[in-house]
Amino acid sequence: MKIMVDSNGRMLCPVCKIPMDYAMETEKNSNGERRITRYYLCPACGTRVIDEQLLITIEENTVKVLVLGNGKQTIIRRITSSTAKRKLRKPRRAIG
Repeated sequence: MKIMVDSNGRMLCPVCKIPMDYAMETEKNSNGERRITRYYLCPACGTRVIDEQLLITIEENTVKVLVLGNGKQTIIRRITSSTAKRKLRKPRRAIG
């Protein structure tokens, strides 16, 4: 599918040729997996063009984020409980 944009850089619907809105939705599956989908939506005909999907799973002490977009799959980062503890420490109070 060829991506068309208008003079303002907004993506045009492949069906109606009018500017599309950018939207996001989240869903939680029964197995605890979360999916975040970012997509373009045509306000006239309802056509959707998926831009990116994030698939978030938690396995024991690990959080896994899988990015699905443009036909590629990439794991951004795995966070274990020890990494999370280091990252989520409370900030020190300022003296003053």
